[in-house]
Amino acid sequence: MIKNVTMIAIVLFSITVSLAAVPTNLTAVFRKGQTFITFTENSATQYKLYRSTLPISSTKGLNPIATILPNSGVDPIGGRHVITDLGSPLPAGTGLIVLTPKISAAQYYALTSISAGIEDTVIVDGSNATTVATTETPSCPAAVLTSIKPATKTTDGIYRYYIWMDYDSWPHSAEYYGSSFSVNQSYTLSDKLFAPLYIYLHALNSADGITEDLTQPDMIRINLRDSKNSWWFGNSSGTDNYTQRRVISCINAVKNDTARFAIDSNRIYLEGQSMGGKGTLHLAVNYPDIFAAVMPKLAPVYTWLGDTISRHPERELPPVIDFFGFKDSDAFGRVGHMYLYTFFKSNHLGIFGKWQNIGHQAGGATDVVMGRFSRFVKNEAYPAFSGSTRDWNYGQFTDKPLDSSGYMNSYFDWSSSLHRIPSLPGDTLIDCKDSVVMVIKCGRDNSICDITFRRLQRFSPDSGTVCYYTNRSIATGEILDTGRCVYNGKKFIIMPKLTFKVAGTRISVKLAPEITAEQLTANKAVNVLNLSPNPFTVSKALQITVNNTTNSSIVKIFNLNGQMVKAVNHFVNINGMYRTHWDGRDSKGGILSSGVYIIQYSMSPERQYSRKAIFNK
Repeated sequence: MIKNVTMIAIVLFSITVSLAAVPTNLTAVFRKGQTFITFTENSATQYKLYRSTLPISSTKGLNPIATILPNSGVDPIGGRHVITDLGSPLPAGTGLIVLTPKISAAQYYALTSISAGIEDTVIVDGSNATTVATTETPSCPAAVLTSIKPATKTTDGIYRYYIWMDYDSWPHSAEYYGSSFSVNQSYTLSDKLFAPLYIYLHALNSADGITEDLTQPDMIRINLRDSKNSWWFGNSSGTDNYTQRRVISCINAVKNDTARFAIDSNRIYLEGQSMGGKGTLHLAVNYPDIFAAVMPKLAPVYTWLGDTISRHPERELPPVIDFFGFKDSDAFGRVGHMYLYTFFKSNHLGIFGKWQNIGHQAGGATDVVMGRFSRFVKNEAYPAFSGSTRDWNYGQFTDKPLDSSGYMNSYFDWSSSLHRIPSLPGDTLIDCKDSVVMVIKCGRDNSICDITFRRLQRFSPDSGTVCYYTNRSIATGEILDTGRCVYNGKKFIIMPKLTFKVAGTRISVKLAPEITAEQLTANKAVNVLNLSPNPFTVSKALQITVNNTTNSSIVKIFNLNGQMVKAVNHFVNINGMYRTHWDGRDSKGGILSSGVYIIQYSMSPERQYSRKAIFNK
């Protein structure tokens, strides 16, 4: 009898201990692209979380998806977590885990506790197991708005957020998977749409010095912290760029918060200094499609940069506006930046540089590019200059002394949608199906360099298409350079060794060569291409006669803007001559405007003949 009583007591004691160890109030709510799981903690040393598409009555056959430590509702930076917009902090004793779903499903959750190394697997519905499935759908996680400081006429409005990264892929031993950030919005933008976004990456050991009171006129600014000094990348082995992923998630969260902000996704700018400068280069190389332009200052430069770019030739890097100190240490100073400038030059990438005769200290970086780096727009073409003969010497000229202060490409200016050159007539940027035209002004007369039109938008002929460029002086009308180049299908086109003037030049790239009076006279003397009647009308079509054809022969018709309006490759043999006709209609059958058109006959890329024709409706 005593033995039986003892056994009953032991069983009752075990049940009591088990029930005492069960966590309670387990809740799972899906919102903002993530599942927020909260519970009331007990005295356990750890908790294990389980998930299933069926109600969980036992952990048998299930594997835990996460191990949660005590005090998980406390932010490591300080205070308790807030998990709803402008909500209250979690009560003391409340645990938290935030998951990012990968599949669409209705999920059940259960939580067990571990004490003294032993897991208590007792499941109690409604206590440590959810009884209603949580419907989850993969989407871009949004940040939780924790507080708002309204804007005034002297200070920005400040929005403070908290964001959790993907729990499953985060390196938890390196850093906590959640972090706070803030967003500044000037009062001048409160009633405007599509504002540019600016991100600043701080220097080493400067996370606590980030101020939220820096006004960015006409911009929205994100303030981030790299508290672990990961050089805005991640782990030191270079295998996990978790900090970069966090930066990109913060940018996406602000872009997606359309209730408060309207971000112009073509005007996102990144700037950083020292450690932040390296982070700026890292992000530009790994996530180039996000940024309109980047500005690294005092950044260390290593050969990994060129190696990464070379491994991804499909990436279109944003233009780089760079500043460094000539007296700075090797990677931060001339040695690192000579590598940077040389690599960008040889690969015809966009870079504008300035250096001063200083060490690792802030300098004047506002004049590195005409119009500052906010002039660039991601969906707009711009010119990249390579190997200018008038650059200051950072080490590229071995027969000249080094310049301890100087510029690379910073004396070039060009017309764009956000930066016009009123002193130059016709300074509009043209980027259309058949041609590209840029007006460029050079602060150092007779500079000679390669120029690359990058980020071409509408000009997109077939890969391998031969294009024709002309560089003409705006002051005199003189043609300074002409030539042919091949479009490689990658939204840029390179023209070598062009001459640039203080008074400005106009560079045009077209699918047909520019026809001069001298060329027309010479063509008339060659009995190859005949036009009749000229002028012509719709009813009296232009007869185009040539004395020879090949399999590749084609007649292309251009307007005076260099835009092709029609192409004909069908000829009829009439007594040994080959004839086709044109009635003034475009390729879609529409009648064109009266005016002068260029009739170009191509027997091959090397044998082309052109004549003018006058069309009167």
